[in-house]
Amino acid sequence: MKKTLKRIAMVISAIILLTVITAIVLVTFISPNRFKPMIIEQVQINTGRQLVIDGELSWSFFPYLGLKAGHMSLSNPAGFNQKIFAEIDQASMGVKLLPLLTSQIETSGLVLKGVKLNLIKNAANETNWRIFEKKSDNTTSKTMGAFSLAIPSVDVTNVQVNWTDETSKTSATISDLELNAKNISLNDSFPVSTQFKFASTTNNLAGNFSLKGNVNLKNSTAEAQLVMNAQNITLHGKVNITELLSQPKVTGQFKIDELKTEKFKAKNVNAQMLFEKGILQLNPVTAEMYQGQLNGQMTVNLNGASPQTSTQAAITNIQVEPLLKDLSPNNKFKVKATGNINFSVTTVGTDKNELVRNLNGTGRFSFNKGVLEGVDIGFLMDTAQSVMQKQIPKNSNANQTPFESLTGTFTIHSGVMSNNDLLLDASRVEAKGNGTINLTNETINYSLVLHSKQQQKNGVWNLYGLNIPVHVTGSLDNPNIRLDTDAILKQAVQKEVQNVKEKVQEKVQDQIKDQLKGGANNLLKNLIK
Repeated sequence: MKKTLKRIAMVISAIILLTVITAIVLVTFISPNRFKPMIIEQVQINTGRQLVIDGELSWSFFPYLGLKAGHMSLSNPAGFNQKIFAEIDQASMGVKLLPLLTSQIETSGLVLKGVKLNLIKNAANETNWRIFEKKSDNTTSKTMGAFSLAIPSVDVTNVQVNWTDETSKTSATISDLELNAKNISLNDSFPVSTQFKFASTTNNLAGNFSLKGNVNLKNSTAEAQLVMNAQNITLHGKVNITELLSQPKVTGQFKIDELKTEKFKAKNVNAQMLFEKGILQLNPVTAEMYQGQLNGQMTVNLNGASPQTSTQAAITNIQVEPLLKDLSPNNKFKVKATGNINFSVTTVGTDKNELVRNLNGTGRFSFNKGVLEGVDIGFLMDTAQSVMQKQIPKNSNANQTPFESLTGTFTIHSGVMSNNDLLLDASRVEAKGNGTINLTNETINYSLVLHSKQQQKNGVWNLYGLNIPVHVTGSLDNPNIRLDTDAILKQAVQKEVQNVKEKVQEKVQDQIKDQLKGGANNLLKNLIK
């Protein structure tokens, strides 16, 4: 028995010695730079791209056999103006020799420094990051199943990612990215953290992002807490990931205490998130905004060349004036009222102008007991009366219209909003409207028809029963509001003719009554004269 154990020990010692001698020979007599042409050739064959290794390759030895690499870069495919897709200043990783004999992989850790990625979508909607075709390969997973992997740490520093969309002329940058992981194992959970700065030309958004969590490769799961600060936004969130190594499914919840953007403001924003198969869902989304409440949901499909977004929301009991001011600050028309807005819209793109241009959907609004600023409908009625009487209007233009209610529905097609059932109910006047607003260039082409609600023989109320047309055209910040005087005069003539007919009819009826009083014979005589 002792002899057998002794022989086994000698064999193991010989294997260890042979392994060490092999490593020494490898490191001493074989320069890793000799492998550069082979590595470059294989990258060219498998990706169709040119790999440039202009930094030195060098070995590291005991207790880790490893490789260090200097500066390397990978080219973009044809069709992209920028030459470099990715580059790295320094990389290193080593593997312990002796644990390999017992099917254990113990490394010195992975170190990457000065990584730069240039992600581009060109004018033809082609992207430059699709390098490898997805292939089903069970060999790797089966082979790795026989090994125990242990990596003390992964340290990635000084990373910059540049995103450019040549179709929408937008760009974004992630800089100063650091990624750290410790005690990486195939069997146990290990901690991961990352942080970076970001900046985007879309809405001039910039800020910081940080994440801390744990990853379990055995269960293919991860969980993390994250914080994002951008201008006046602080977002806190928690995410859970399943199927991490195959088709990640991400669930989570987010909270923003106060949200201020170029177009709207909100606070106490809460959202439940699901991300799966390239589709992001936020449902429900709740928030307090403009002294009212928002309840809605959003879906973003990231599988196409440009993100496709659909949003449904109900905004209740809001103060309309500050909302409209944020959405369209130069708009002459303003509404001071409490109201409700419901909408369901879709769009495609990332840039603000692109999103508006591709906007489609439907909605409705209802505003109560307020003031419409930008037009004095009572003054327009007085002006119409003066036109009929060929007089100069006596009342001044207050440039606003108090109302009891203002309601309507709308549709949006390719950034153009249409409405055909606007109804404004004021004390003197009822106004109905229809027309379009181009949200892209902020222009309006709209028609109002005014109706007097009271009848009076003298004064302005003589307009009772007439349709008073008003046309609103031009830019929203300085629209042209014009009475259709030709149509008003035409109705005035028609009304005068109608009045004459009514007077003639009254006179004839009076004569008939007088004749009836004189007897039927006199009536017949007068009729046959």
